[in-house]
Amino acid sequence: MKVVGLLLTAVAIIFSGVFDTLKYQKNTKTLSEIIRLINLFKNEISFKKSSFKELCEAAESEGFSQINFKNNSIVLPENTACKTKDEFYSFINKVGTTDEDGQKAICDSFLLIFTDLLNTQKQNEKSKVQINLSLSFLCAVSVVIIFL
Repeated sequence: MKVVGLLLTAVAIIFSGVFDTLKYQKNTKTLSEIIRLINLFKNEISFKKSSFKELCEAAESEGFSQINFKNNSIVLPENTACKTKDEFYSFINKVGTTDEDGQKAICDSFLLIFTDLLNTQKQNEKSKVQINLSLSFLCAVSVVIIFL
């Protein structure tokens, strides 16, 4: 019974490391989709001179998995990093408020911001994923060794 408890504890510790890894990967995917969305908005503004409602409709048909569209509003997942959410909602509040050239400039400036965030996220993801998985495995093995 003790061995089963230890094994279950070890598996739970390992899964916590895997869960953290998936969280980093999901944030990276969200940032990639935001960049894709901004590029889509920029193209729609440039070539079709679309309104915000039309931008949302065009984006909704693109099949984003991390970005939700509800009643002409755009919502990010709950577990998205705060800085990403703040910058994204800042972008959403600014797009559609100026003329065509101003909107393209807004898209360009936020593309730079989100590209930097994505690059930073990818660098952090590589190191943190390796550390999380290694530490969770090490902790699981340590718990089993200590209590045997």
